[in-house]
Amino acid sequence: MTLSYELRTLDQLDGRRPGSSAVAPRWKNHEWPNPTGLEKGRLGDDRHVAAFRIDGNQKDDGWSALDDLAAVISGFGRKDAAVGWNTIKAADLVKVMTAFRALGAEDRLEVCLPPEYQAVVDKYPAEADEQVRKAVELAEQA
Repeated sequence: MTLSYELRTLDQLDGRRPGSSAVAPRWKNHEWPNPTGLEKGRLGDDRHVAAFRIDGNQKDDGWSALDDLAAVISGFGRKDAAVGWNTIKAADLVKVMTAFRALGAEDRLEVCLPPEYQAVVDKYPAEADEQVRKAVELAEQA
C-alpha cells in the first residue's frame, strides 16, 4: 500500500478559507478510562492522562512514521504502552489529534480522552487551534 498525505492548514481544516467547509475529524473515540483492548485501570485516576493507538496496533504501512510523529509532538512523553495503546498527557494527545487531522491521517487514530478534554474537543469541532489552546489551559490548571 502506498500512502501519501497532504498537509492541510488549520484554516483549511476549520473551513475558514473562502469556499471551503470544515473537515470533520475521523478518529475513533473510546470511552475513558477503559478503551477497548486496554487493561482496566491502566489509565488510573489521573484526569490528565489519555491513551491512543494507531491502526488498531496492526502496524500498517506508514505506522512507524505516524508513531514517531506522535512521539515528537508529545515530547517523547509517553507514560506507558500496552496492547498498542500509548498513554500520554491529555493535552499532548489533543496536539497529536490536530497533527494527524492536518495530515489527513486521523482515520488511523483511536483516542481515549478524559471527559474534560473530550468536552473541549467536542465544543470546538471546527476550531483545531482552540482545541489545543483550551487543552493546554486545562493541563496548566492541574
